[in-house]
Amino acid sequence: SAPTTSAPPPPSPEIEILSSKAVNPLSEFPHMRDQCATFPFSDVPVSFCKNCYCYLCDVKVSECKDWEKHCKADSKKVEWQKARHNIKHPNSPLQQPED
Repeated sequence: SAPTTSAPPPPSPEIEILSSKAVNPLSEFPHMRDQCATFPFSDVPVSFCKNCYCYLCDVKVSECKDWEKHCKADSKKVEWQKARHNIKHPNSPLQQPED
């Protein structure tokens, strides 16, 4: 009988980094603002590096239209996780009430 071959997995919209020579990935690769190694979040949240992304909008901080408000978004806090969900899924029946 003929050998069977499996189809390759469907492409993923996520990026997967397989190898790197970066000294510190949290400064050299795209990252959420609250995880920036260049400008510690606890110092001045409004500051950002060229690789920072807005946690709520999923765009580069330099492109975020509400950065003055969004700069405070902390991915570890439930209220910001709910806000992110609501922005990413505005018509979802599972809207998360913001406290």
